Amino acid sequence: MLISALLSGALTSCSDSFLDLKDPNHFTNENFWKDKTDAESALAAAYSPIKYQMNGYYGAFDGWLNLNSRGDDIFTILNEEASMWDIATFQNSATTGNDPYGALYTGIQRANIVLRYIDQVPASGITEGDRATIKGEALTLQYFLLVSNYGDVPLRLVPSNEDDPNKTASPASEIWIQIEKDLLTAINDGNLPESRPAEQKGRIEKGAAIAILGKVYVTQQKYKEAKELLKRYQLMENFVDNFTTAKENNAESVFELQYSSDGDMSWGNEGGISLGSSLAQFVGPAKSGGWAKLMPSAFLVSEFTTETRGNRPTKTIINDKGEEETVT
Repeated sequence: MLISALLSGALTSCSDSFLDLKDPNHFTNENFWKDKTDAESALAAAYSPIKYQMNGYYGAFDGWLNLNSRGDDIFTILNEEASMWDIATFQNSATTGNDPYGALYTGIQRANIVLRYIDQVPASGITEGDRATIKGEALTLQYFLLVSNYGDVPLRLVPSNEDDPNKTASPASEIWIQIEKDLLTAINDGNLPESRPAEQKGRIEKGAAIAILGKVYVTQQKYKEAKELLKRYQLMENFVDNFTTAKENNAESVFELQYSSDGDMSWGNEGGISLGSSLAQFVGPAKSGGWAKLMPSAFLVSEFTTETRGNRPTKTIINDKGEEETVT
């Protein structure tokens, strides 16, 4: 009788929550965001999809060729490459340019996760300056490539589990407004550094956010606003220096992907990622062994023809002294 009474008491003292346990060996939103290291780890995942666009064969094809096929300086051969032609003619379907489209949204999802949860990191684990910097980086890694290449796209500002999975596309005009808002917040409130030490090269600096915003303005033909932002930049004295390993991350480098096999520049590098690309093969003319996937448009050829015939147009630039100068 005593044993039965004890067992009866033990059973009545239990509840359903007795079995509701959390596995300490898996990350959750409740146990992950502890300090700056955790926040930077999440941020690195948001950078990762950017490298897809230059990752080996398919990176060169889907991430670069497809997304450049809509330029007015490019002639896209009719149906020679179906995915390029679909993007060039705005055939935005569930399968059009699936790889770059999906990769860009993967980066957006990861950036949204950082922005959503970084405030859960306690003050004891991160300074407010570092918190603002990480937010600024996440805000910069957003929608520019999507809207400039696909037009109307779904605008997702929170993690996907908190958003409508069947969200319809927003007008491109709304996307541009959001991009400007994000970049201005990153520039003004993001505590982004003017420069970074060698081991952090490849992370967004303030100048990168400003340059991207300038490109956003140019794309929308807001030339006055773009001029005010972009006049701060300068060119290398020797143009060839932009194509040598000795002059990587130079004055013309606004935001440069860091590829290295020796680990010196390892921010965000995944093990085994391709360190080269197939761009030269894709773009090269047929007579040199290239595939001529992208060729100059009639518009671009006419511009070169005009210049070589002696009718050289002039334009106004900002020289290294910050003064306007007319050049041919």
